[in-house]
Amino acid sequence: MLPNKRLKLAARGPLGRSMKFVSIRLATLLCIPISLSAQASKWCSYQLRTPDSIIAWHTESEDVRGSDFIATADPFPSRVFYYFTGWVRPIADQRRDFLQKYFVFRKLKGSDSLFQREVEMKGRDGESLWFPIQETMFEDFKSEVSPGDSTTLFLLWAGGVGPKDHAKDWIFLINEFTSARSRKFWADELASCLR
Repeated sequence: MLPNKRLKLAARGPLGRSMKFVSIRLATLLCIPISLSAQASKWCSYQLRTPDSIIAWHTESEDVRGSDFIATADPFPSRVFYYFTGWVRPIADQRRDFLQKYFVFRKLKGSDSLFQREVEMKGRDGESLWFPIQETMFEDFKSEVSPGDSTTLFLLWAGGVGPKDHAKDWIFLINEFTSARSRKFWADELASCLR
């Protein structure tokens, strides 16, 4: 990991040094991000952002307001902190129908069958949201995250569904999660991410 602080310190190096010194310093700075990014975890693409921020960017667009089905080619991979409320429910028919169409759109027909349930999570602001979770991940989630536990969810934005010119039901899929058992692993894994 190369923190921003170190980059700023290196960039503020003394200007009175010889040209040779400056050239080596610049060449070194230009090479570091390339070599580190090759070693960065695939999870680094999951940015720290909330579902609300993604919704806010899209909710007022004419395309969204004038549609009853919104699927996205950019899933806005996100990492966000939540508390598990303990509530689990089967995926509602409207959301199930959305997932079926979404996975056809993504050329992954039949993948909707991997999602049978969703879990309720509460943010720091107290707002609760429901997130579909893959059945293969659900057993691990249930055994590692108890009601009231905090977790970082790795989410993918699928899109939204709802009548034209009305509020949409926005759907984010859980792709991974942290737990007390896995926090050390995730700290090490995400340490490779450039900030």
